[in-house]
Amino acid sequence: MDPFWTVTRVRRVLRYYHELAAGARPPRDPRMPPSPPPRLRAELDPPELEAARLLADLHLGLARLHAYRPDWFELLVLLYIVGVPDDPHWFRRRELERCALYAAATGRSYREVVRSLTAATVTVAALLAGDPPPV
Repeated sequence: MDPFWTVTRVRRVLRYYHELAAGARPPRDPRMPPSPPPRLRAELDPPELEAARLLADLHLGLARLHAYRPDWFELLVLLYIVGVPDDPHWFRRRELERCALYAAATGRSYREVVRSLTAATVTVAALLAGDPPPV
């Protein structure tokens, strides 16, 4: 079991997928404590290498999710990675607004889409941590 991959980390990597893929640093999460002073800071890898590791792990988790639940995989990829070709402002929209538009386009209820999104991120975190996927 790997404690590195939590649900919060999976959501954050998904949210900043394009910034990480471009090699840019995403903004610091305001809920995280500030960085320690330089003299107490551990030796870290360059941000580009760390971003590549995060994306490689995320792709592994998404591949496992595709084998487990293809419909959840499709939801995550559409909402966070691919987007909608007809809407150039898709990634500027908030997550829940994207969920509402996805629900309207697929004929599913908004509640069902949000629950599927939550279950998919929890499942990816569990698959990356080495835990069995939740039922």
